[in-house]
Amino acid sequence: MQSRNSSNYKGIDVSHWSGNIDYKSVLESGVDIVYIKASEGKSYIDPMLHTNYINAKSQGLLIGFYHFFRASSESDAIAEAHHFVNTIKSYKSNCRLALDIEVNNGLNKSTITNLCIKFLEEVKKLTDIDVVIYTYTSFIKGNFNKKINIYPLWIAHYGVSTPDNNGIWDNWIGFQYSESGSVRGIPGKVDLDEFTSGILLKDNDSFNEKSININNKIL
Repeated sequence: MQSRNSSNYKGIDVSHWSGNIDYKSVLESGVDIVYIKASEGKSYIDPMLHTNYINAKSQGLLIGFYHFFRASSESDAIAEAHHFVNTIKSYKSNCRLALDIEVNNGLNKSTITNLCIKFLEEVKKLTDIDVVIYTYTSFIKGNFNKKINIYPLWIAHYGVSTPDNNGIWDNWIGFQYSESGSVRGIPGKVDLDEFTSGILLKDNDSFNEKSININNKIL
């Protein structure tokens, strides 16, 4: 896999655990992209989603959203995709919509791979927005087969400048290289990322300006 590069976009990813963020200071510290946790499972919505979005957008930061995946069946995967899209339908995304997969629920490689693909296909179908999969090097090695590499990777691997080979992907468009970074404007530690231009949506259109068919309803 490729190494970190000074020409990449600087990014962070945040949730309610990040506390109240001063995004003016974040911007002044050199951050370009903020990925915001939107949802988890079939019903959870991050309580700081709206605040993080409004405040990051007000500073002109590029914004992405991610969903923490907990599905153990195809019906779960589809329900989670709908929940994610419903949660962010009023917001503008500048970056690919991200699936965050870190737990395997005791499932085998084939099942986990297929459930992630089902979720990503459904999100793409509902929004017509490109997607990305976020996970750890160690998780990839034990939980995926190569069918998943049709989607680009946002990789987490700490303490290195080049992620280890994982046997599935040869390159990344996102690299979370620290979970304990320090950025002005954020109380406590924060995840640090680098992104290539591949993380950005080509037209940067807001998908909420389009009609999205969810559960046979036009939003």
